[in-house]
Amino acid sequence: MEKIIHDEKNGLDYKLVGNYYYPCLKAPESPKVGRFGMIYREYLRNHHRVTYSGLMLSGKLKEHIEDVDGQTEDMFSQLMDLMKQTEGVTEQLESTD
Repeated sequence: MEKIIHDEKNGLDYKLVGNYYYPCLKAPESPKVGRFGMIYREYLRNHHRVTYSGLMLSGKLKEHIEDVDGQTEDMFSQLMDLMKQTEGVTEQLESTD
């Protein structure tokens, strides 16, 4: 019996383990995101299951979460800069306090 076979119908490779052939599958790569991306992913998973499942099945979940994470990081840094200007926070104040 061959160790690895390829099925032309579905394009998958199968590996022989014992007496059974198991598909050689790879888990999708997890998104490289910060805190906002992780929070958003959990929010989608818990409160918008249909959207989450649709994005996951279409393979667009990682891209979508990375996009939202990037947008929120930009908004957060803009908000922090605006708060620093409004409160009068300077480099000198940051170093002394």
